[in-house]
Amino acid sequence: MGLRQQVNTVMANVPVDATAFSVFDMKELSAESFDAGLAEAGDALAVVFFWGVDCFN
Repeated sequence: MGLRQQVNTVMANVPVDATAFSVFDMKELSAESFDAGLAEAGDALAVVFFWGVDCFN
């Protein structure tokens, strides 16, 4: 089993371990880019993960 490098990013001014973003080819969207990001999926399945401080999806 290989070692996984921890990837960090800042979302909404809160540091986040963004490993899932690289593993699952996810990208951060804002209110302004949400519709275009969802449309970019075309006919493919699009999964939306809403994240926030103290947000328990």
